[in-house]
Amino acid sequence: STWGIKFKKIISTESTPTHFFGISTDNKVYAWGENTYNTISTSSTRAFKTPHLKLSDKYGKKVLADSRNAFILTTDGELYGVGENQYGLLGNGSTTDSKQYILIKDNVKDFAFGSSNLYILGNNNDLYMTGYHYGSSYGSPEGNFLTPTKINLEFNVSGFLIREDSVGSPILVSSSGDLYIFDYNFGYGNYGTITKLPLDIKKLYASYNGNTYYTDSKDSLYMIDSYGKSKKVMDNVENIFNSYQIMFIKLKNGDIYGLGSRENNIIEPFDMNITKPTLIPLS
Repeated sequence: STWGIKFKKIISTESTPTHFFGISTDNKVYAWGENTYNTISTSSTRAFKTPHLKLSDKYGKKVLADSRNAFILTTDGELYGVGENQYGLLGNGSTTDSKQYILIKDNVKDFAFGSSNLYILGNNNDLYMTGYHYGSSYGSPEGNFLTPTKINLEFNVSGFLIREDSVGSPILVSSSGDLYIFDYNFGYGNYGTITKLPLDIKKLYASYNGNTYYTDSKDSLYMIDSYGKSKKVMDNVENIFNSYQIMFIKLKNGDIYGLGSRENNIIEPFDMNITKPTLIPLS
């Protein structure tokens, strides 16, 4: 980049205030953009037009963020968070917002973030949660999780499946490869429950028009609506590139299809929104 920093991963928030986080090729974490909730710097709430180094003495493994919070997992397994702390999301025993990054937990293997909850997978494959917890559910007493609280499960968790937009309740992947969800999601389950999904999901993509897209183990693309009804869209999908308004689908043969809004002429030569995947003629 013109900043002299080479990035291997960059994420951005979907809604305003918009900011960006990047992990460089030397595993340092940088942030830039709007700073309304001090997710970038405590010096002021002004916007930063150039990358600002975060956790300067640490190396980053994974970063997730929305408009009001950011979370960084370091290569040595420490999970840090900053920003709003409603429901105890930052896991420090309070509901007070923080302008400084807080160490939430160590010995962390992976994490996911969404729906006012933080989901933390320990190195021993135990699952912990912080944040919103109304009523008695998941075998835990009533009250929000103000510190990382272990969730007792009948299976071992090996990882998470999350949408490419990074925000949204994750799918839990068990050590046997089965998929589970919290509450009601993808048209399955009930509040306060953990439900096994009868779906073959390899990778999740951002929702569009209330539907969620995913590829299965055979690289076929499916759309699932809010009632749990799945419909195959295409076969032989290599990758999907998506944002809030537009989705590009790249097939293994190199063809690229578009789906979504044509705002600002992003999909030429079409003169209207694309409601079903349409081949983009490339010159």
